[in-house]
Amino acid sequence: MEIRSLKEQYAIIDKCLKERLDIILPEVMFASEADMWLVASKEYNEDPTFRAMTPASFLTARRITMLVFVKEEDYIHRYSLSMPDEDLERFYEPYWKFGQEEQMDALKRLLERKNPKKIAINASTNFSVCDGLSRGIYTSLLKDLDAKWLDRMINDDLLAMKFMEIRTPYEIQMMPEVMKVAHSIMEEMYTSKVITPGVTTTQDLEWFMMEKVNKYGLEYWFAPTMDLQREGEANSRWTGVIQKGDLLHCDFGIR
Repeated sequence: MEIRSLKEQYAIIDKCLKERLDIILPEVMFASEADMWLVASKEYNEDPTFRAMTPASFLTARRITMLVFVKEEDYIHRYSLSMPDEDLERFYEPYWKFGQEEQMDALKRLLERKNPKKIAINASTNFSVCDGLSRGIYTSLLKDLDAKWLDRMINDDLLAMKFMEIRTPYEIQMMPEVMKVAHSIMEEMYTSKVITPGVTTTQDLEWFMMEKVNKYGLEYWFAPTMDLQREGEANSRWTGVIQKGDLLHCDFGIR
């Protein structure tokens, strides 16, 4: 199976990002009661939405990467209150005067300028994808922001959920290619070259899928699982040595 080069993959991710910010973001923001959406990520402890909001080359937050989305009349303005980064600034207007002011001062300046009535933050009690604001950053907000801004903060689970789950046109176009890669791994696995009844285990096949994904330079979405069903056995799913006549079942996905 031929996999696209890393350079091509990065270009695809960034094209999807542009569509997500241009098409999906306005859709979910204008459906929300929030006037502003604040998404802040701490380095190596990123918000679950981080990868869907940043370019492919921006692998981790830098110290604190702060992105702010503001409703205008018919437009969503995108600001980066983050350390300078050329790739990030292709998608976000830099707002923090880095080296001249503190990061929280830049946020306060933006709040005073835009005067949002409701500010969405990712602090959900229900869904993990909407609960990415770290306690450390939240504590800084409590310490540094005026009470009037804290009183205007709300949770809107649908903002993060819809932003993440709705596919862009190019993502839909690319889906068959992604599925072809995943299917090629499974098709190679389900052969007598890989499976020897009485010898091969379900765990061997899990390692096979993981090794293939690693070899291709990709990531698996979750740890692959393999189990079997056997005639005459009450348990609907077994693991262990595969025998002739067993029905094999896998759960497998790649990024």
